[in-house]
Amino acid sequence: MLQKIRDMLMQVLPICPVMLDLAAPTIYTEVPATSRLWAEEVFGLVLVSATFADNAQAIALANDSKYALAASIVSADESAALEMVRHIRAGHIWVNEQQIVVPEAGWGGFKQSGIGRELGTDGLSAYQKSKHVLLPS
Repeated sequence: MLQKIRDMLMQVLPICPVMLDLAAPTIYTEVPATSRLWAEEVFGLVLVSATFADNAQAIALANDSKYALAASIVSADESAALEMVRHIRAGHIWVNEQQIVVPEAGWGGFKQSGIGRELGTDGLSAYQKSKHVLLPS
């Protein structure tokens, strides 16, 4: 897959010269929405990015996926970023923040990015069962 990516018309910016098991940490810029790299969940030291004309296009690009585990928004305008959060369908969204996972908060995605939740009270609910008992009045 790495060779296919290199053959496409996108810029590859290696950010670390040390090779790990498969690839060095890498930033892919100007990745077309038709690319497999853009369309699939990539786990590892990879950042896939593209430019957009306005926030509406950014939201459309973010939501045009069968996956929705997490998203990051970097913006000088926090109000605009929070408005984008309302429209992006993802289980976890960071705004101007490193990708920290807080154990107290539920973790899980939307669409094909997860079944149920882990961590926090959301994660504990998977281990709980409710029982309804009705008595005549």
